[in-house]
Amino acid sequence: MNTVIFDVDGVLVDSEAIAAQVEKDYFKTLGVEVAQEEFPPLVGSSQVGSLLTLAKNHNIEINIEEALSYFFKNYEKM
Repeated sequence: MNTVIFDVDGVLVDSEAIAAQVEKDYFKTLGVEVAQEEFPPLVGSSQVGSLLTLAKNHNIEINIEEALSYFFKNYEKM
């Protein structure tokens, strides 16, 4: 007998909170403080969408490939 567990975001693991922390950490490396209140509107967004929206909200340009590399490298550590 084989068993498969399918986790819809937030059912078993609150991945949104982890993603938000990694995104905050990334922007901190750029000298930008992102407030916790900025994340609820981003729930359900793709990583690209979240990162670009946060960059736009803070009037900065980011290298999306670099940002995604940072994100996935550090997300796996959490």
